[in-house]
Amino acid sequence: MSEKDVIKDTKPRMDTVIEDFRRKLGTIRTGRAAVSLLDSVMVDYYGTMTPLNQLASVHALGEMGIEAIAPLLELMSSGKRDTRMHAQRALEMIVARRFGFRPGRGFPDVNAESAARRVWVDNGGYEFSANAGDRNASIVLWRRWLANVRSERP
Repeated sequence: MSEKDVIKDTKPRMDTVIEDFRRKLGTIRTGRAAVSLLDSVMVDYYGTMTPLNQLASVHALGEMGIEAIAPLLELMSSGKRDTRMHAQRALEMIVARRFGFRPGRGFPDVNAESAARRVWVDNGGYEFSANAGDRNASIVLWRRWLANVRSERP
């Protein structure tokens, strides 16, 4: 085996080792807070263990409001289960916020919560773990809803 073949064969594995080493170095405490310390923290999010850094992404998308829905609908048709789940959670947050939901406080009243649930059900009750046909049918309804909501805005 030539030197080039050995390098070609071992380079991908060495790159993986180096990346792992960098990640581990990032978790070493230096007396200062480092965001990378949270990379390996998993939290229970709606019954699914989720990396904390992904959860932050879901909340950031939820805060974006109506403008984030179109790209979320694309993600909801992904072949990756986790991608669909995170997109669903972000859409749930956007819909809830439209009806006054605030994290830590909830909905302002029972009617607001009922209205948010009604919007979800009226748009097919999307569920990330459902079969592709049901998911796609719901996405079509969400696209219509989004077009209607956008046309109502001044």
